[in-house]
Amino acid sequence: MTARLAKLFTDKGDTLTTRTYHTGLLWGLEALAWAPEYMPRAAEALMKLDEIDPGGRLSNRPAKSLVDIFRPWFPQTSAPVNTRLAVLRALASRHPDHTLPLLIALLPERMGVATHNYLPRFRQWGQPPQSVPAKDYWELVDGVVVLLVNLLGDHPERWVDLTEKIPDLPATRRTDIYNRLLALADDQQIDSSIKLQIWSSLEEMVRQHRTFADARWALPEADLLQIERVAERLQPKDLVLQHSWLFDSQRPDIGPSKRDLDFPAYEAELEQLRSSALREIVAGLGLEGVYRLIDKASESLIVGRSVADAWAEAPEDAILSELDSKDIKRAGASMGFAFRRAEREGAAWIDRMVPGLAGRPVAQARLIRAFPSFEGAWQRLEKLDKTVEQAYWAEFVPYGLGDAAGLVAEIARRLIAHGRPGTAADLLHLYVGRADPPIDPELVASALEGAIDAGSPELARLANYGIRLLLDYLRSSSYDEDRLGILESRAFPALGYGAQSPVLEQRLGRDPAFFVQILSLVYKRADGTKKEVVRPEIAQNAFHLLQEWRVVPGSSKRGGPIDEGRLREWLSEVRRLLREANREDIGLHEIGKVFAYSSDESDGTWPTLPVRNAIESLASDDVDAGFINGIYNKRGVTTRGLTDGGRQEYELADTFENFASKLMNEWPRTGALLRSVSEGYRIQGRREDEEARQFIEGLDR
Repeated sequence: MTARLAKLFTDKGDTLTTRTYHTGLLWGLEALAWAPEYMPRAAEALMKLDEIDPGGRLSNRPAKSLVDIFRPWFPQTSAPVNTRLAVLRALASRHPDHTLPLLIALLPERMGVATHNYLPRFRQWGQPPQSVPAKDYWELVDGVVVLLVNLLGDHPERWVDLTEKIPDLPATRRTDIYNRLLALADDQQIDSSIKLQIWSSLEEMVRQHRTFADARWALPEADLLQIERVAERLQPKDLVLQHSWLFDSQRPDIGPSKRDLDFPAYEAELEQLRSSALREIVAGLGLEGVYRLIDKASESLIVGRSVADAWAEAPEDAILSELDSKDIKRAGASMGFAFRRAEREGAAWIDRMVPGLAGRPVAQARLIRAFPSFEGAWQRLEKLDKTVEQAYWAEFVPYGLGDAAGLVAEIARRLIAHGRPGTAADLLHLYVGRADPPIDPELVASALEGAIDAGSPELARLANYGIRLLLDYLRSSSYDEDRLGILESRAFPALGYGAQSPVLEQRLGRDPAFFVQILSLVYKRADGTKKEVVRPEIAQNAFHLLQEWRVVPGSSKRGGPIDEGRLREWLSEVRRLLREANREDIGLHEIGKVFAYSSDESDGTWPTLPVRNAIESLASDDVDAGFINGIYNKRGVTTRGLTDGGRQEYELADTFENFASKLMNEWPRTGALLRSVSEGYRIQGRREDEEARQFIEGLDR
């Protein structure tokens, strides 16, 4: 039976269509758990299922159902508190290993989320509570803590889960927990790694609560003193383990908060604590202790800086020898040391240390990065092997330039020259339009072109905003239109949905040959002959350009006035070229689509006069279809209430009927098209009415 049940939890299908067969069983047990008389057996069944559950991609698991049933602030059972506690005691006695994580999950939580369990449809066994009386809540929490403390005797490794919840536990239970922890500290059978985890958790708790002593959630000082007493007994003898917390974050809690009131004082105190810790480690363990701290701490660069501050006689050659280490932490600490020593002793110290790293270009490059000025660093690079310069620019970080912001253009040029155009483009987008003197548009274009050519990862970071900023800068700089158009087209994939190319859109409506060229990259000849081979990315960009084309021929911008003479000339030439390319039908369809984006007239009629004259003179079914298609497409996505019906569509129908009635006498073809759009919206409106009616009457449920 157990083996058969286990098969229920096996995932079927792929990542997107995962299917398992256990959810119905869980829902049935969740429904039974609402009834006080069935809840104990339902909980027992869920616990047994949890013991055989191998886990899977779906979040519906027996363990989650149990947590949802017993959650103190949102119980999903009608059983009273005393019944729930009795069931938990029974589960703990029969299934201690699996009840332990359940009890931990039931401890107080400051930002909890609950989901609804399955509710019975035909029996009135209960409803999710609107609120839980404080008495019931704390009675259940108190009982959970008692059970949990007893179970932890056999699972000391889980004590850290309980210690993290100490601030949220009832005051009546905290003292008992402190005493249990004292006993654990004296127990020689408990593994030292477990004691270390508990000590770290308690130490961090004391620092945090003293840092924010005024917060409502902060523990009273009396509790903090008891926690300190426990922590002292658990404190490891190893100096590195004692002090590594100082180097695990850039701004750790160190006691009563100065960060907000007097940040310089906080930094000075933190620096003093770190230096004192380093001196203690050096005195007791020497360089080996420093290396152990580097390997243990999260912020190895800070360790390196503190070594430079605290250890005047530090073996510089040994520490700098780690500059090109493949161990990221060792290399980071070495760089932190180099930067700090360079700050204190200046360029002369770097000049003295560089020769000792001869033949190691990465190490020399990283040391030169510590130079106090970019110009000085570049002068030194010119005297060294080219491999050093290449290594320097391969890792150069061009952000936070501060006083060196005037060197942005030069830094960008050098980044491009050393194969990092994407980084150059990322840097330039921060300064274009704001730099003084203005940045050369040619440099901006080179960076963007190079980044696109190389598929630079920085394009993902630049994304829509950054690339648009660079393109806008080029447009405002009267940059070469042909080259800018190519850049806009190639940037489409990085710009994403809805990207615009003003230069290319204008050219489509100005240059018939260009329009036919772009169309031919997307659509095949009508006769199917002469199958041109087009690279997929080029076809994709061309398609994107046609989809986003909004500049009607004869105008110079989206929604701008149309010169009818220019429009007629464009149409005459484009029809000739489309026939030659054997793509007249699809070309006229695309022209009809762009007509839908024309402006209106001052008398309130639409479309504008040149467009309606063109529709009448062309008399093309393809133009007509494209025009209607464009009208529907430009509406975009809509939202509505479930009972709104087709009100939106009826309003649009009235609008287009009004347009049609004004044009029908003089422009009958255009009027008929607008009337068909109006009728289309009325049909859609009636369909929306019917869906709303079905929802109201419950027919779609």
